[in-house]
Amino acid sequence: MSLYRIGNVWHYSFYWGDRRYRGSTKQMQRTKAERIQAETMAKVRHQPNVRLTGRTPLLRELAVRFLAWVGTADLEPKTKAYYRNGWRLLSHTRLANMRLGDIGEEQIAALRLSGSAASVNNARRTLRRMLGKAHTWGLSGIAPKIRLQKEKRRTLLIGSEREQQLLSFARQPLRDVLVIMQDTGLRPDEVLKMRWEHIDWLQKTASNPSGKTERARRVVPISERVLSILGQRRTDANQGWVFPSPKKDSRTGHFSLSTVEHQFVYARHEAGLPEALVLYCARHTYATDALARTGNVAAVMDTMGHANVQTTMIYQHQGLKQIREAINLRNMENRTSAMKTLDGTEEIFGQNLGQSLENDAVVVAVSERNGERGRNRTYNLLIKSQLLCQLSYAPITVG
Repeated sequence: MSLYRIGNVWHYSFYWGDRRYRGSTKQMQRTKAERIQAETMAKVRHQPNVRLTGRTPLLRELAVRFLAWVGTADLEPKTKAYYRNGWRLLSHTRLANMRLGDIGEEQIAALRLSGSAASVNNARRTLRRMLGKAHTWGLSGIAPKIRLQKEKRRTLLIGSEREQQLLSFARQPLRDVLVIMQDTGLRPDEVLKMRWEHIDWLQKTASNPSGKTERARRVVPISERVLSILGQRRTDANQGWVFPSPKKDSRTGHFSLSTVEHQFVYARHEAGLPEALVLYCARHTYATDALARTGNVAAVMDTMGHANVQTTMIYQHQGLKQIREAINLRNMENRTSAMKTLDGTEEIFGQNLGQSLENDAVVVAVSERNGERGRNRTYNLLIKSQLLCQLSYAPITVG
């Protein structure tokens, strides 16, 4: 261990096991800096299961044990799939062939992954869990801090025009999946996992017992056009998948999410729609329209399966319509007020107003009976102001 100064501040540096720890004591006196270093070393030594000798394994070697743990751990199926996909993204990076002791904050910050912020965070959350398990299993020291990227929420909607454009190029099962998402707010995988025994034809509802959380396991209302779609798909069987896979050796028994997503990408491209428009935007559209037309946050929150009301409030956009109407009303009132002021001024002063155009500017000629120069000038400015105000609210016509 050692203490060294950078400027006037003492810094510490020591090794514990096969990992180096260093940092600033934020002290200018050596005795205080030594105490900070001792306290830091004590914290490191008291960490449970710290590997003291030997070389740490490669991240790729850790992945074998980690994925085996994921398969047997008491985790939600979506969580397991999330970690497996996270390792798939990490396996193609340089970190996969690095030893755990060599993976620090600098190496993680330099990690470059293609795709959206959600995909990057998928890889980083998986890495954070892997390094945390490595520390618990005594394979490495304290895991470094891993910062996540800020994810932008979806703002594009699939309105009536876009829906028709997509449906004109969509193949099955995308055609039916898209409409069901638009009218129920179900997630894409939740639609594909629909079963006939979960459809209540009398109450016109569908239950989703396989949600990823307790709130996600919910009942949603079914619109008339969704009832029509289900009626066309309905067979004599009262149970089984609504979207059964045509493959006999299908692992799940129903259409895969990747199949529907590929169909959506094709339809979007053929329709000439932006790449930012994804299948999940149908769920966003449902929540936005439902909130705008009902204003019932609690009901929309239940049908969306949200655990936090703040998540539901993201879809609340109806205030924009109110603001637009308020501004239009203000402009109308200002225009009416300008007209009344102009009429009242003409009546008070009793003059004749003539308007002419000279050098593309509005020129107002005012005649005063008493001929007072100061009064004439003041009134002239007032008339110009009111006239310009009136013109600013007048509709523009092209002849």
